[in-house]
Amino acid sequence: AELNLVDRDLANFSAARDAGAAVILVGDIERCGIFAQIVGTLALIPPSDKDMVVGIIVNKFRGDPKLFEDGVKIIEDKTGIPVLGVVPYFRNISIDAEDALP
Repeated sequence: AELNLVDRDLANFSAARDAGAAVILVGDIERCGIFAQIVGTLALIPPSDKDMVVGIIVNKFRGDPKLFEDGVKIIEDKTGIPVLGVVPYFRNISIDAEDALP
């Protein structure tokens, strides 16, 4: 939730709002603080944007996803929004950075 950019940031909720689309919030567990990322984002965004979020995905999980079942429950209990999946970390994927030059 980039509150300082909310009035001019097309990458976040404005495009979904304009399209009337549902939103899936993705958290990056590899960067640590997955609970703060997800719960914090939902606490900071306007209620109208929060209402658009229909699901949550935990990305870049390393190890056995069964070890994060309690984490899924914590996220769902704190947010009231279902966790749609826990995506494993894939080592051999090479994608250019968002702002990389060709």
